[in-house]
Amino acid sequence: MSSPNQNPPAQLLKRWHHSHEEDRGDIQVFRPDGYAFPRARGRVGIEFRADGTSVRYGIGRGDVPTIEPGRWQLIGSNRIQVQSQAATGARVSNLEIVRLDDNVLEVRQQ
Repeated sequence: MSSPNQNPPAQLLKRWHHSHEEDRGDIQVFRPDGYAFPRARGRVGIEFRADGTSVRYGIGRGDVPTIEPGRWQLIGSNRIQVQSQAATGARVSNLEIVRLDDNVLEVRQQ
């Protein structure tokens, strides 16, 4: 990965939770902390930090959250590459930003 992102969109820099109820087709919808989600048995999520670090949040055994530290970077103006370390090994995801504002992040896996 390169050095920390120079000018990431300010709206991106927060913790996002997957709003699977709103997914459509190949687009995944995420909402920020504080959003009034319907009840669910946990939610996966991701946090993007200004220093280029990230944290993936998963759902583990017994609904206990899992945490995968990692790094992220912008690739062009609308793509994000996330590298994290899962219990099963390294994981790389490439995401296309479809929509981003203060209240929603919509992405498509590449």
